[in-house]
Amino acid sequence: MTKSLQKDTNKSSILVVDDTPATVELLERNLRTRGYRVHTALNVHQAIRILKAAPIDLVITDLRMPGAGWIWSALSAKTSKTRK
Repeated sequence: MTKSLQKDTNKSSILVVDDTPATVELLERNLRTRGYRVHTALNVHQAIRILKAAPIDLVITDLRMPGAGWIWSALSAKTSKTRK
């Protein structure tokens, strides 16, 4: 399940990554009602695909999720690509 919601293009884009669907849905609902563009991922592999494809301003993630250590590599690569 990967989902992108866009409400207000003037707000930041947030990626929510967690392997607990209820947590993702709660954060997504709260952020969306505040006008943020919200992308969701239930695992690190989905999150990396989103990071490569979309401009993300903030990542909210569960660091104890399987494979979560790799997300920092993806964030680093995305950041260095953006700065060039």
